[in-house]
Amino acid sequence: MKKKIVIFGCQKITFDLINFLLKKKNVELSLVVTYELPHDFINSGVDIIKLCKQKKIKIKICKKIDKNIEGTIKNIGPDLIISSYYRKILTKPIWSASKILSINIHPSLLPFYRGPVPTAWALLNLERYTGVTIHKINHTIDGGDILFQKKFKIKNSETGYELYLKSMKEGFSLFKKNFQKILNSKIKSYKQKSGGSYYGPINNFDFINWRLKSEEIHALVRMRSYPYNIAQTIMYNKYFFINTIKVLNKKILIQKPGKILKVNNDGTFIVSTSNGSILVKEYAVVPKFKNINEKKIYIKKGHSFKL
Repeated sequence: MKKKIVIFGCQKITFDLINFLLKKKNVELSLVVTYELPHDFINSGVDIIKLCKQKKIKIKICKKIDKNIEGTIKNIGPDLIISSYYRKILTKPIWSASKILSINIHPSLLPFYRGPVPTAWALLNLERYTGVTIHKINHTIDGGDILFQKKFKIKNSETGYELYLKSMKEGFSLFKKNFQKILNSKIKSYKQKSGGSYYGPINNFDFINWRLKSEEIHALVRMRSYPYNIAQTIMYNKYFFINTIKVLNKKILIQKPGKILKVNNDGTFIVSTSNGSILVKEYAVVPKFKNINEKKIYIKKGHSFKL
């Protein structure tokens, strides 16, 4: 008899999971519960709803966990429930309805970085490593017993978007590698260590605080880099959206943070921070400069961005 599986999921990892499970003859993908936001398709190019309709998979568009969806899951009686980047917390009537397991794929090394956007916080906190965890779902937020984990390095130039994609890829790979063990319930789980950390949502946008250290500003810019909401700063009546910077190791005389120290011939420029300087490599200005002369008026040695 085929094992019944229900997925609560969003984004590319869920798209990959669906395609993977459809190839398995010993399972039945009974239901996919999802809801997509515009940036999901823009950022990943995948459409879960369209895929389910094409493959004739039963789907529910569900932005709220309520009695209706709880009743649906109970009636299915799934063997396995998978939560993959789903944006809502599954209630007990749902996660306790599975006959084998209810699992979540979380992009951090639990018990650290519980919460909705762990990869962003890992970058902001200057972590050198992060990872993915597959764990049992219980009444706590990302607090269930751990089944599998994988650790990997955060590259020095890696953006928030790149780390997000890598984490989903690693999470899917970890699931695929251990799928049969999960389905056969041949796993030794272990409780999470006490302590750990929880981080909530991030701001919709961020202004650069030039009083921070160069490395901290670099982390913010990387985390916000395109296609996300790019980090901003202000000079007079113009907004600068800074997408790419480089930390400069060369020591400089103590300067007021946010001050332009040098303008290069290629259009890049150097700005002081609390402990050094950074090279602004890629940026956009709103309102746009009317001409090259106006650009030279703004981007000029000695001028400062708003602190």
